[in-house]
Amino acid sequence: MHFNKANNCYEIQALPVRDIVQQYGAPLFVYDAQKIMDQYAKMTKSLRGVKQVKINYACKALSNITILKLLKDLGAGLDAVSYQEIRLGLQAGFQPESIIFTPNSVSIQELEAAIALGVNINIDNLETLEYMGMQHPNIPLCIRINPHIMAGGNANISVGHIDSKFGISIHQVPHIERLVESLGIKIEGVHMHTGSDILDVDVFAHVPVHVHAQTHEHGHARSRVHVHVHMRAHACKCGFRCTRRCICNCVCRHACRCAC
Repeated sequence: MHFNKANNCYEIQALPVRDIVQQYGAPLFVYDAQKIMDQYAKMTKSLRGVKQVKINYACKALSNITILKLLKDLGAGLDAVSYQEIRLGLQAGFQPESIIFTPNSVSIQELEAAIALGVNINIDNLETLEYMGMQHPNIPLCIRINPHIMAGGNANISVGHIDSKFGISIHQVPHIERLVESLGIKIEGVHMHTGSDILDVDVFAHVPVHVHAQTHEHGHARSRVHVHVHMRAHACKCGFRCTRRCICNCVCRHACRCAC
């Protein structure tokens, strides 16, 4: 959205906001599809040097089915945290293999319902891992690791620290190893989510190396690493908002009005 001085009004894709409100009424939520496509293109371009990368959209950020369809058409997968989000993703056209279910403290009934839909399963506690090994040993799983790193815009949205309930502690990798070996569990990936609104790109460089080192120490070299990142614009001192700061540490030289 930008302000058109000539028309003295805000516009979205050259459409005056006041005309949109007059047509549809207020309050009104309007999403700029072109902005979403532009941001997705920036991210894919930033990650072009990474082999076999797959961007998954977190459905909890915005579950509007039109937005989900748009992201599916762009090539994104879907990260769902509930059975209802899985169903929304399927309704939007995502294939089950393009959806990863990342629950936290859900019931066995909801877990079984997700399994029945054929989506990828992400496990974030030892009890559920043991259950899956006993009941579904042939289903490949992804393990959510808590890396014990404090990162995020504030304490409320930092979810990778030692006191967080999200994920299996990185110090419990030996316990994971014992369950995997004793029950014959198939592990195909590692998932981590340290927090939201992270502006320090070094976090994204440090966390995968940290987890990689810990898992390889115990002989678990796996085929997939799922890094859960909440991306937002970076704000400079002058107020310029840069959206090109990306997780592969390529900070752009933005055209802001100060030396920052």
